[in-house]
Formats: sequence, C-alpha cells, structure tokens
Amino acid sequence: MEKLTQAQEAVLKLKRVYFDEISYDYHANGKECLEYEFNFEKNIEEMQDNCYRICLKANVTDQNHTVELHIQVVGEFECGVEDEEFKDKILNENAIAILFPYLRSQICLVTTQPENVPINIPPINVLSLFA
Repeated sequence: MEKLTQAQEAVLKLKRVYFDEISYDYHANGKECLEYEFNFEKNIEEMQDNCYRICLKANVTDQNHTVELHIQVVGEFECGVEDEEFKDKILNENAIAILFPYLRSQICLVTTQPENVPINIPPINVLSLFA
C-alpha cells in the first residue's frame, strides 16, 4: 500500500449555504391532484478571487397558478482551479449538483402543510435541467 506524501485538497469547497428567497402561495383546496410545472435557473458570480456565489432557483406552479412557489438557495464556494475551462465546468456542474439536494429538501419542507400533498422532486440528474 502506497503512503500519501502530500495531503489531497478539494478543488471545490462549500463555505456557506443559505436560502435568500422563499415564497409560497397556495390557493387550492388541498384535495386536487395538481400537475406541477418546474422552472430552474442558475446564476454564478465571482465575489472575489477564487470565491463564487452560486444561486439555484426553482419556480414551481400548476397550470391554473393555484400553487406558486419561488425558492432560491445560495452557495458560497471556493474554487482553487487555475484552468478557466475546468473551473467553469466545476462551477456549472459540481457546485449545482451540491446545491440541488438542499433545494429539493426545502421544496418538500415548505409544501408539507396540513391537508396538502407535499411536492417531492425525485433524485434526478440536475445537469439535464440546464442542458
């Protein structure tokens, strides 16, 4: 077995995660079977050298707009990659994949109300949302 002589350090580090937008309007009677439409958006901005603010937003509604949910999770990441193309790939793929479970969980939590069926998004390939 080979000994590691140098500590391996992650190239992408999540420093902070929080929700900066949660809005939920529910005007259904709780007994309806609703079909939801999902729209996801992402935004990546550099805050300072190698530090990035990445926002992942979900807009959920039904055909008649009886349910409207707008929720955004923000992750502050440190990415110490020099190669710009590789850094772009890591931020657009890995960072989004890290944030998506937080978003899924919060959507379910917010929509779990008495007499309502919560919105459960199954585990999916989040990258396919932005392909």
